[in-house]
Amino acid sequence: MNGQHGQKRPPVRVRGMYATAVTRLLIDLGFPIAEPSPVIEGRFRLRASSAPPRVRVDDRIDREGVRLKGNSPDVCQVADALVAAVPQTVRVSGPLATTVVFCRSAKAFLDEQRRRVTPTVADHHLLKANEIPGVDEAEAHLGFDLVEATEIGRGLWESAARASLVPGATIKVVHAKPWKRDVVAQATVESLVGGLLTVRRSFRAGGSYDSLRLPKAEGDWGKIEILDGGSILRRTYYRANGDAIGELFNIQTPVEVGPVRVWYVDLEVDVVRTAEGRVTLVDLDELGQLAESGAMSLTVPERARAIADELANALNAGCDWRNVALLEPAT
Repeated sequence: MNGQHGQKRPPVRVRGMYATAVTRLLIDLGFPIAEPSPVIEGRFRLRASSAPPRVRVDDRIDREGVRLKGNSPDVCQVADALVAAVPQTVRVSGPLATTVVFCRSAKAFLDEQRRRVTPTVADHHLLKANEIPGVDEAEAHLGFDLVEATEIGRGLWESAARASLVPGATIKVVHAKPWKRDVVAQATVESLVGGLLTVRRSFRAGGSYDSLRLPKAEGDWGKIEILDGGSILRRTYYRANGDAIGELFNIQTPVEVGPVRVWYVDLEVDVVRTAEGRVTLVDLDELGQLAESGAMSLTVPERARAIADELANALNAGCDWRNVALLEPAT
C-alpha cells in the first residue's frame, strides 16, 4: 500500500508497552513490520519485512506515548497515520525524536486494538503507564469476555488508588504540555470520595497567581479538586487566615488519577472566578496558538473552548462545575 503522494510505506520496528496495539494499527494502515519481537511475531503470525526498519517506535520515557526515530519523511508518515487513527493524541516534533502522546481516551482506543489480538483487561495501557502491578498475571488467565476484562481492570485500578491515595500521602500533579515543558507540583492528599480527589498545596511568598494577578504571600495555601476522567480541575487559593483569593478552573484532556500521580495534557485555556465572583476566560491567545500548531487534531482545542464557555455559563448560573467536567471530550 502506498501513502500520500505515492510514498511507499516504510518498514517499522515496534517495541514497548504499546507494541501490540500499535502493531495492529500499523498493519491495518499498510505498514510493513520489521524485526518483530518473538511475542509480536507469535501474536500476529507475522512474516517480518525483509527490509531493515526505517522507523523505530518505542515508549516515551514517561510511558504516556511513543517516540519515533528515523529519517524525517518516514517518521512523519508514521506519526501522521497514528494521529489520524487514534483519538486524543498529541504529536510533538523534537530534535532527537518525534513523539505521539496518548491521552486517556487514546489509551482506551488502544486497549480495543490490543483486545483484537490478545485478551486484554480494561484500562490495560492506563494501568501499564502508571506501573500498577498485576496486569500480566490477570491477562495470563483471561479470556475474551469483556465483562470479566472490565471488572478485573477496573478492580486493579481502584484497589491501587485506594491503597495509595490516603489522607497525608504525597502525590505528583503533572500538568503536561508536551509541546513545552511539563509543570510538576507536589501535593498532599486530603480525601478521595466518589472519584473526586482533593489535594492540598502550600505556597511561599513571591510571584503571583497566574490569571488572578494577585501576589503570593507567606502562608498561602490551596486545594486542587480532581475528578477522575474529568476535563476540568478546580484550583482554589486561600490566605493563611482562610480568606479566599480566587479560583482557577483548568481545561485539559480527561485526567488520569493514578496511585502516585495525576496526569493530563493542559489545553491552555482556563476559567477564573475571583473572590468577588467575577468569571472570565483567560489564555485564549495560547489556545489559538495551540490550535494553529498542528500538535493535535483541531477538534481538541475547539472542544476545550466549548467546555470553557459552558463552564463559565454554569458558574455564572450558580451550577456545579463537576457537571461540565464530565462532558464527553472531542476525538
